[in-house]
Amino acid sequence: MTTAKSPTLSDAEEAEIKAGIARDPENPEWTDAEFASPRPFAEVFPKLAEAIRERGLRKPPTKKTVSLRWIRMSSTRSKLRAWAGSRESTKP
Repeated sequence: MTTAKSPTLSDAEEAEIKAGIARDPENPEWTDAEFASPRPFAEVFPKLAEAIRERGLRKPPTKKTVSLRWIRMSSTRSKLRAWAGSRESTKP
């Protein structure tokens, strides 16, 4: 298996990326001090962590399948045949 090489960036491209990071106040670049002291997910996002704990990551969805059964009635069947016949006669 070969590993993909990272493309080398020019100084201009690198500066553009760093400027984009600096413009984003909600997701600033991490400092060395932040890398040294990361906080647990549950501490940073307690409500989300609780929701994941309650529901679980691989729990099946809560939606239920609903199926409908057609009631076969002679009048309904004849109406459907008449409608289908009228659709066939209008095809180009």
